[in-house]
Amino acid sequence: MQSENPSPERSLSGFEHALTFSDEFAPLNIVGVVGLESAPKPELLRSALDALQERHPYLTVRIAKQGSGYCFKQPTPKIPLRMKRRENAEAWQVYAQEEVNVRMDTATGPLLRCLLLTDQVDPGESGRFAVAELIVTCHHAILDGVSLLALLRELLAHCAASMRGEQARRLPALTPNPPVEDLLPSRFRGLGLGLRTARFLLDQMVDEVRYQFASRKAPKAPINPKARCKLLVRQISASYISGLNKASRRRGITFNSVLGAALLMAVHKHLYAHQRTLLRGMTFADLRPYLIPPVSPRDLGCYVAMTRFSARLAADKPLWVLAEELAKETYQAARRGEKFIAGTMSKQMMSFILKHKRMRMAATALSFTGPVKLAPPEGPIRVTHIHGFVSNMVLGPQFTAQARLYQGNLVLDYLYLDSDMNQELAITIANEVETILINADSVKV
Repeated sequence: MQSENPSPERSLSGFEHALTFSDEFAPLNIVGVVGLESAPKPELLRSALDALQERHPYLTVRIAKQGSGYCFKQPTPKIPLRMKRRENAEAWQVYAQEEVNVRMDTATGPLLRCLLLTDQVDPGESGRFAVAELIVTCHHAILDGVSLLALLRELLAHCAASMRGEQARRLPALTPNPPVEDLLPSRFRGLGLGLRTARFLLDQMVDEVRYQFASRKAPKAPINPKARCKLLVRQISASYISGLNKASRRRGITFNSVLGAALLMAVHKHLYAHQRTLLRGMTFADLRPYLIPPVSPRDLGCYVAMTRFSARLAADKPLWVLAEELAKETYQAARRGEKFIAGTMSKQMMSFILKHKRMRMAATALSFTGPVKLAPPEGPIRVTHIHGFVSNMVLGPQFTAQARLYQGNLVLDYLYLDSDMNQELAITIANEVETILINADSVKV
């Protein structure tokens, strides 16, 4: 959709409210990191950011109080752009960790900021930096992983065109999409939604009683209000992942379920000492293809639904058994439309969680985006690595992962709280995940 004067001012949706409530409690940012060779100089990046802000209406908003809730309001300043010296190849991890922990200025806006780490102070006659990392940080209410990738593609394409000496094409302004509640399938509106919500809440109550009883002897994760997010990056080579993909397809199990099972097993071993217990995991469903009409990746917004599952863990439980259980539970939840119901209930659920502060939401959380391509095909910019992180809070999962396939390799961007574990233990858990996946079916191509 296109409009000459798009206005994104509106009340926040239920899920956007949940994200804003969470951000008030502890910073909730989505952070994207792109490693670059032949990177653009700051003037070109500034021009590209201005063009993006003209095109995407949600890059022009701030969050304002509205009664007992919140709304998007204009105007806002330009997108902030900072530049720092890149001390070494791992320096970006220090800055990305800082970005995860620093709250966005929602009252002033905009809800996105950029940091360019470069190997030189001045690009010199070439007009470009040999090596750099671009770190983009955004409030989660206006952007999800799908739209972050689309936004980065637009940004790099604009810079690449200018670097080739071409006139960067200004794309037309987009019309902001309405709240997600207005885009749900008809059976999840009105009376249909009410009936399904009642069933959903009843199922949740039964699951909560079952979980509390089954996990009563398990170690309780701490709730420390001073906790900070820490990052850890891992990669598994394409030679292993290709075989693992084939093995999962042979068994009719999604790759996402295999990853979720491996993550849960590693946490169970090293945080719960292989004790027989019920553990919870979290996953995130992309709603965009299922909305009416479907929402394009180019349209900014957070169109994901957070869902939880419970699984019985024991030391002798094989990966493929657990993965099959997760796949079946995910499939059944999808058939019941729980991803839509969870989204409509998220405001009330997050308010309850933050008010009572009784327990952690889950042991693990996984978001898997599948294969990712980012570099402009015409050059001259070359993308060397891609990473993504989402802030956690003291009531959130103990160990989370943002996962994607890049150049055939599996990239796992972990996040944990320093109140839950030190770096040594986090590395041990990450190594355990890798061991489980590599040895899953004794496959190596």
